[in-house]
Amino acid sequence: MIPIRDNKSSYLFPWVTVILIALNVAVFFFQLSLSDDPSLLVNVVPWREQGVTFGDYEGLSAYDRVRISPRRKFIFRFGLVPGELTSFSDLPPKIGLSVFFTLLSSMFLHGGLLHLGGNMLFLWIFGDNVEEAMGRFKFLLFYLLSGMGGALFQILTHLKSGVPMIGASGAIAGVMGAYFLLYPGSRILTIVPLFFFFTFVEIPALILLGLWFFFQLMRGLMGAGAEVAFLAHVGGFIVGALLTPYFKRRNISIELFRYF
Repeated sequence: MIPIRDNKSSYLFPWVTVILIALNVAVFFFQLSLSDDPSLLVNVVPWREQGVTFGDYEGLSAYDRVRISPRRKFIFRFGLVPGELTSFSDLPPKIGLSVFFTLLSSMFLHGGLLHLGGNMLFLWIFGDNVEEAMGRFKFLLFYLLSGMGGALFQILTHLKSGVPMIGASGAIAGVMGAYFLLYPGSRILTIVPLFFFFTFVEIPALILLGLWFFFQLMRGLMGAGAEVAFLAHVGGFIVGALLTPYFKRRNISIELFRYF
């Protein structure tokens, strides 16, 4: 199911949402501007010393250096590598800052156009109303905390992973968690596949986001899709839902409570 738009109007221009989308797009096109030619050498000895596999490169125990591209180097530097975080080590290629900075920087990197496009579509649909409900500064802080919370949730199951985690999915899942609490009755125009055809259906946010969370949780628990951090989605959604009562404006009610 692919959401297209919601029927919940916002009355303030969502500056933070638009700026976040612009930053993600700008960083993605900067990534594309970097060469994909494996012309750089990376010393993987420090990775072995920390017991961390270098990315998804296998069988490197006999090698001290590995060739990667400038684009891949950028992702290793600014993506979130669980093994770096849990060992408190800035492994080559080094970022030159605290490895905890990657909890933030990794949110603005994406692995491809579909990855970026899907995330930005969800942020555009759900971000404006949540931003309005919280205010711009609180929304920005909420977004970043949700993203970091989602990343930490994923790391708990991949403590020594050397594969960089990238993407805004955890932060956007937090926004969806807030929307789930605040606007469960809002209707989301959604593309639904029906055998070989597609149809448009308006689905209440309570059902759409509830199903989305359920499937992310099931796939995360089953270990499905190693390339997708499903547990980061789950963690971001939970963190966002828990933070919402403290970040929303006082005059905004949590509509979900009315369903129980």
